[in-house]
Amino acid sequence: MSIKPLQVSQANFSKDISTADPRASLVDAISLMQKKNIRHLPIVDNGKIVGLLSDRDIRRAIHIEVEDLLSLKLVHDSIDPNLLTSDVMSWPVYVADKKCSLLDITNFFLEKKVSSILLSENDVVYGIVTTYDMLQLLQKKLLDDDLSFLEKLESKLIDTPIGGLMDALSQSGI
Repeated sequence: MSIKPLQVSQANFSKDISTADPRASLVDAISLMQKKNIRHLPIVDNGKIVGLLSDRDIRRAIHIEVEDLLSLKLVHDSIDPNLLTSDVMSWPVYVADKKCSLLDITNFFLEKKVSSILLSENDVVYGIVTTYDMLQLLQKKLLDDDLSFLEKLESKLIDTPIGGLMDALSQSGI
């Protein structure tokens, strides 16, 4: 598998990838993410990847005051204006080679419980694969198929020992 964690790695970035400095204010980084309509922002210091800011990191940084815990009535939510991207970013950042298979990326997402992987080719980062991207691929695949999810699952299971047992039980009315 060609997915590797990078604690701190030198990288060149494609012109299409937005990045932020670790000393940038979190408020400015959020503003950039909203402007670009992105959920993941690589944090780069002197050409080195030092972290990744995600919408999940931002949610953890939001201070919420509630009036009543039982009703969970929201009184106020705010972000400390003194927070920097380095205060809330995640690390290590994972990088996959462009030739990495979708199955490897899917397995990695599930194993590591991460929601994004940077894509690189010849040490140049040119994109980010996210769980959202993977769901879009799944959606396209499902729209292209005319079988329902259960029909597909049943067709995969029928050739296994468990599938044979399920079929035998179903035939006998159980």
